[in-house]
Amino acid sequence: MPPDALAVRVAAVILAAGRSSRMGAHKPALELDGKPLLRHVLDAADAVGFADVVVVAGACADQTRALCAGATARVAVNARFAEGLSTSLQTGLRALADDMDAAMIFLADMPDVAPALIRRMIAAFDPAARAIVVPTHEGRRGHPVLWARAFFPALLSRTTGDCGARRLIGEFAGRVHEIEADDAGVLTDLDTPQDWARRRFSAGV
Repeated sequence: MPPDALAVRVAAVILAAGRSSRMGAHKPALELDGKPLLRHVLDAADAVGFADVVVVAGACADQTRALCAGATARVAVNARFAEGLSTSLQTGLRALADDMDAAMIFLADMPDVAPALIRRMIAAFDPAARAIVVPTHEGRRGHPVLWARAFFPALLSRTTGDCGARRLIGEFAGRVHEIEADDAGVLTDLDTPQDWARRRFSAGV
C-alpha cells in the first residue's frame, strides 16, 4: 500500500529513549538478523508509508540518531527519559504536526511487527467509533497501539512513570477495537539477555 493510499494521516511514534538497564547494552543498536534492532521497526514503518515518523531518543541519543540515517524519520530527544516511558510518549506526541489524525505508538524493542498487520490496524481505524486500535494474539493485547487525536490530551496529561497508556485503554474500553495478529510478534519485546537469546534461538541464529 503506497503512502497516498492511507485514508487518514497517521503518524508513527517509536519509543527508543530508555536506558536498556535490564539488557545491559543499548538495545536499539543491537544486531538482530543482520541489522540493528531499531531498523527493524523503522523499516516496517517505512514499508507502510506513515504521514510522519518520529523516533524518541533519550539515553545514547547520538547513537540512536545515527541509527535513523537513511530512514524517513525525525528524531525527538526526551531529556526526561529517566522518569519513565510516559515522558517519551509525551515527547513523541508533542513533536507531531497538528494535522495528524492519529498516532501509532511503537516500542523500539519489538522487531517482529509485520507491515501487513500495521496496514490492517490503520484500515480498521475510525475516529468516531474504533478510535483505539490494539493488536492481540491468543487473547493477549500487544503493541503497537493506534490512538485517535482525540485522546492526545489524555495521553499527554494522564500518563506517568513507566505505565504508559495501558490504563487509558481500559478506561476508554468502548472505543477500543482489537485486531487479531497472525503471530506473536505483537507480544515479543526484548528486555533482557534471556529475551534476546530466546528470540535469536527461535530464528535459528
